[in-house]
Amino acid sequence: AKNEKELPKEIMDLRRFMPVPTKKEDGTLSITHIMIPIERSPHAMRRVLQVLIRSYVGQEASRETIVDNVFAAEDKIIKTNIEFYETLIKDIEALGAKDERKQMIAFVAQIQLNKLYKYMYNYSFFDVAQNVPSASAKAVAG
Repeated sequence: AKNEKELPKEIMDLRRFMPVPTKKEDGTLSITHIMIPIERSPHAMRRVLQVLIRSYVGQEASRETIVDNVFAAEDKIIKTNIEFYETLIKDIEALGAKDERKQMIAFVAQIQLNKLYKYMYNYSFFDVAQNVPSASAKAVAG
């Protein structure tokens, strides 16, 4: 699913990365997808998480709360994806598969792993980033 809501100009560049968020009955936030761009937009995922988390916890949340939650989500997303691809490669190797399709899957998984290993945990991001305006969070919260 694609987010069709009009985004404020401050985050319009995130349009292609922005998932569709849904607050579930149990109070959790569910999203359709999360993209982990590495090279061309290295902070896009962090910015998307910032908008989503601010819309979820509210505008009155402290900067520290937002930053802590963004870092925690970012860390979990990266580590979960690394674990997934490492396990996939190990499982394919354990099969001793000479099948071309399995080798191709392992090859693509290794490419993804290499990209994930390059993910920039630039912690100074929040020192220079502007706060997400209220309208931005409200636009995606729906």
